[in-house]
Amino acid sequence: MKSISKTSLLSLVILIFLLLFAFDAFALEETSTGRKVWDNIMLFVNFGILVFLFIRYGKKPLMDFLRSERNTVENELNELTDKKQGVQSQRDVEAENLKDIDQIIEEIRSHILERGKKEKEEIIQQGRALADKMIQDARAYSENRIVAARQELSEEMLDMALSMAKDKLSRDMTDEDNNKLVNQFLTNLQATKLSVG
Repeated sequence: MKSISKTSLLSLVILIFLLLFAFDAFALEETSTGRKVWDNIMLFVNFGILVFLFIRYGKKPLMDFLRSERNTVENELNELTDKKQGVQSQRDVEAENLKDIDQIIEEIRSHILERGKKEKEEIIQQGRALADKMIQDARAYSENRIVAARQELSEEMLDMALSMAKDKLSRDMTDEDNNKLVNQFLTNLQATKLSVG
């Protein structure tokens, strides 16, 4: 880009200023037809000058700005497109996973039910084993109690029989019967001694 001197730039700005604001000075006068044509021509000339200045000095910065904005927008669009594709692929994967979710849920449900049945059977078996052990323990305890009760009853009956026999013998037996018994015992003892010896 060609460099422009400060004086020519200043003169150009003054010229533009005069062209733009010079019409206010003539606004109070009555305008003729030639003046109207001149004003219209000057509007086009002013516009042409502005376009020339804009193209001459503003085209490159404006184009650079527009290109950088375009590049920025393109980059953002590319990033958003990449993100969109990533999200879509993730959505497709999740949709594929969710497609089989009913089957997975059914498998989990059947596994849980099967495991529950096994645990139920184990609990029932443990309960039965515990009940059988309790019954065996109760039988053993009752048998022990019955044996102990029979032994106690036998001992009591023996004690009662001895007591009754003692009472009857002491009541019915006289001194003479007692002497006969002692003599008979001694005779039996001697006979036993002779047969052994």
